[in-house]
Amino acid sequence: MKKIEHAKALPVGTKIVNINGDRMNYYEYLGVHPHNEQYVLLLDTLTQDATKFYIPNIENSDKWQIDFTSKDLLKCKYNYYIERANKILNQMELLEKEGGLR
Repeated sequence: MKKIEHAKALPVGTKIVNINGDRMNYYEYLGVHPHNEQYVLLLDTLTQDATKFYIPNIENSDKWQIDFTSKDLLKCKYNYYIERANKILNQMELLEKEGGLR
């Protein structure tokens, strides 16, 4: 997987994924917004709706990736769930120390 460094330089049709926890949204790059160069247009591959996104929010962000494989995305989900499980374990330990876990 690779972060998006220069959104305006992406070739039309580039596959992009937005990772938000365990949720993955897939897009296809359409180009720079014709009326505002601070935005790019991405096609949601599920709904086929074009949506504009603010370029500084997607460049160099861990949430927006290109050049990914299914294995890369499964690793992201795995790491997310491990992190969530560790947070739950920590909360349980805190409750046990306080005597609140029954």
